[in-house]
Amino acid sequence: MISDSKLKTNLFLKYSSIFMMKEPLEAINLLIQKIVVVEIDELIPSLMCISPSNRFKACEFIKERIKNSKNKLLHNLYLFFLLDLTKSISLETDINKKEIVKGFEADLTEILETIDENINKYNEMPLIDLEFALNASKFFDNKYAQIRIYGILGFYEEAISEALGQKNTDLATIFASKPKDKKEKKKLWLKIAKYVMESSEQVEERMKEGIRIMKASEVLSIDDILHFVSQKVQLSTFKDEISSSLESYGNKIEELKFQMKDFNGYYLDLQKNIQAAKSGWVKVTGNMLCELCKKPLLISKKSSLFNCGHNFHTICLSLMIDEISPAIIEEKFNSNIRLLDASIKKCCEIFEEAGHHDIVKDSYLMKELILGMREEYFNSISSTFSGAKLNDLKRISEAYEDNINENCVLCYCLIEMIDVPFMGSDEIQWVF
Repeated sequence: MISDSKLKTNLFLKYSSIFMMKEPLEAINLLIQKIVVVEIDELIPSLMCISPSNRFKACEFIKERIKNSKNKLLHNLYLFFLLDLTKSISLETDINKKEIVKGFEADLTEILETIDENINKYNEMPLIDLEFALNASKFFDNKYAQIRIYGILGFYEEAISEALGQKNTDLATIFASKPKDKKEKKKLWLKIAKYVMESSEQVEERMKEGIRIMKASEVLSIDDILHFVSQKVQLSTFKDEISSSLESYGNKIEELKFQMKDFNGYYLDLQKNIQAAKSGWVKVTGNMLCELCKKPLLISKKSSLFNCGHNFHTICLSLMIDEISPAIIEEKFNSNIRLLDASIKKCCEIFEEAGHHDIVKDSYLMKELILGMREEYFNSISSTFSGAKLNDLKRISEAYEDNINENCVLCYCLIEMIDVPFMGSDEIQWVF
């Protein structure tokens, strides 16, 4: 008998794999009785050497020690042993061993349920490798474990298919309730409803099962399960459920009516606000300046005032828009500029046809005429235009003014340029 505990531990560790292969029960008893004190994490390689017929003793030992270990290999090994033991429970003839294995089956169930709860409630990742656990459960053909692990991994459809394959509708309903997406949840519950209604032999039993699933789901209605009802069944069987469904639809229709009434009210209020904005007025004082030329607004016949607080002489605004680079603004504002350019081009053509070449060459004068700021001058030359051309000029002038006043050019450009670098990539020089 070796009295030196350190030497005893070292020797045991050195030959532990051989002990577990040849005399596993005696070796584990030494560990349980603490005749040899060894950390369980150090025994993982040797525990893997235990033969399948002696794994029940290893499971008893691991169960006592695993709570204090965070080693994933140990937790995976324990699950592997439990799956191995529970596969042969129906073949076990020794009553004592059968009771022990039933206990391990309960342990396996508790482990899987705890993992599911910890992930869903606390977002706590398990110490067991779930992909390994799924492959091991398939290897040992443990259907219950497969169903649970499919559910834990979020493969609810696979979990339900396996559960229904085992005729375990109660387990299937657990996973049908888990999806947050209503469409996915309904799809899973329909699968269960179809199964229970098609698997029942008697018509009355089918109806009862279908209604039970419908009520449990909270997402199915009577019209969903009627697809699985035989044409020979009288609708009077579903009298109460149909009445309840129609009442529910009636309530939804009333609710939608109230919503439509609210939306109609919002629409009317919006129309009033738009109309008020169109017919609104602003008091222009003598100290209000144009943002561009910094001169009083009152010196010009036409000014553009925006809700943001920026104010311009309309002619100054028109000239500034001509200088804006299309590269720094988005397509919506570019299209607006193209409309303004088209208006000016069309006016130039009309003036050219009337022989006013000097006006066309003076872009500033042309803009003033388009904006209606030189009425006396325009009246003096209006006789050179036909009635149709005068109407065209009036229409173009109104459209031009509407387009130019659509957005505050300062605010719009600043917003569009907020992510544009001050320097181009070719201008940047890195200094090290």
